Amino acid sequence: MLNCLTMSLKKKFYKIMILSLLLMTTRTFVLIAETADKSITISDIRTEIDGNTKEDSLLKEMGLYIGRDFESYEDLVNFMDVAVQNLINMRVFELIEYSLEKEEASDAADEYTVYLNIRDSFTLYPIPYPKYNSNTGWRIGFKTYYYNAFGRLVDILLFTNMDIQNNEAKGHWEIPSWHITPAIEGIDLWGQDFRIELSHKFGTFKKIGDFGNEENILLQEYTLHNTSLSMGTKIFLPLDFYYRADPRLGFYYGLKELQTDASRGGAAVPYFEDPAITPVYDVLDFSWDHAIGYDTIDWIGNFRQGFSASIGNILSLSSDLNEENPVNFTSEINAQAKYFWRISKHFNFSTMAEGIISFRKEMTSLGSHLRGVRDDLMFGDKALFWSVDMNISVLDWEGKAEAQVRPFFNLGYVRNDFNTGLTDEDRNMFAYGAGADFVLYLDKLKALQARGTIAVDLSQYNWDDGDKYEIEVTTSLSY
Repeated sequence: MLNCLTMSLKKKFYKIMILSLLLMTTRTFVLIAETADKSITISDIRTEIDGNTKEDSLLKEMGLYIGRDFESYEDLVNFMDVAVQNLINMRVFELIEYSLEKEEASDAADEYTVYLNIRDSFTLYPIPYPKYNSNTGWRIGFKTYYYNAFGRLVDILLFTNMDIQNNEAKGHWEIPSWHITPAIEGIDLWGQDFRIELSHKFGTFKKIGDFGNEENILLQEYTLHNTSLSMGTKIFLPLDFYYRADPRLGFYYGLKELQTDASRGGAAVPYFEDPAITPVYDVLDFSWDHAIGYDTIDWIGNFRQGFSASIGNILSLSSDLNEENPVNFTSEINAQAKYFWRISKHFNFSTMAEGIISFRKEMTSLGSHLRGVRDDLMFGDKALFWSVDMNISVLDWEGKAEAQVRPFFNLGYVRNDFNTGLTDEDRNMFAYGAGADFVLYLDKLKALQARGTIAVDLSQYNWDDGDKYEIEVTTSLSY
């Protein structure tokens, strides 16, 4: 009798245990399902802005709005970190902070309030400046930067300058070039940011090279006016890729060939090209400059960290409006890669490589890609350039400014198969230079950098030649 009662109790106990386990398992699955269905929602956004930045423009730039959902809290944090870093990279804010506060949970989602604390930096820079570059001589210019114009995260730019150079051959000072360029960046059209630029330039173009037994003599010189209008945009793609397009319409006029002989009081100037097939003489030009790239470069203080690469193509149709050869087609393929490594608080390594191939057109002033090398010493239709820099923070006035020294070495190779008048030896042009950039950052002027460069052309062996040295003072970085 006792055994039967014991067996009966055991059976009831097992049934209760099994039923309890089933109930617990079911409840667990229900909780998991509820958790999986429960998303993260932004229920409110509160901003504290010290400056002129408008809240709607700021939130639009960040892609942040009330009601935006995220699958998890980690996704929300990652989104905010990336959005804030993108604002830092704009270099128009002195302070950017955010915090998240969880509200009372609803049945469907966990709700968070986003708090933003923003302090604008000073972004209007009207800068009259004297600038010296040993390639072009003295330049008197005026630059107006109005970043984050009217608090709308739109940039208004106005560049104008005039070069003044001593022409020793003519025995007087002259103005070889000048330009004026107004531009607006960040204009919202059809939900996409655009840059619109109008430019007028007057330039003197020269090529220096060897002819017979003479070295570094003037091979060609002409002046030209150019007025152009462009409207470009950058489309951001997944995984840090982007596509950039910049169509441009230009007009060339006022061409004046300066090639003379005894009438100039000097020796005859060799001229190797046929003007009839040189697109630069055309009066009308339409180009489509576009590229696809990858960019993960971020600003960390006044150093940069990350990698970028791009490959681009410029398609150009030009015309001299005559019946024999009404349309000329040229093309260019270019590739570029940059790498920045923030080694520590005081050291930043950087390097850049670039390659260019031009079809049916000779590229001039390729020496401008190298610090220390005269612009007009390199010209051709194929080019390779490489630069390596070590950025060193030498003085840091916290909250005020930072000074950096950037010793560098750069080299370049140019091949000229376009110009049939060159010898096989002269078709290959190789140059390399070294020196240092001196850069000053001001904390109140985040978007502005003052740079002075001293460089020497190591590929020339005459140390007494003034063309061997390059000095430049400007308001932008080398790259």
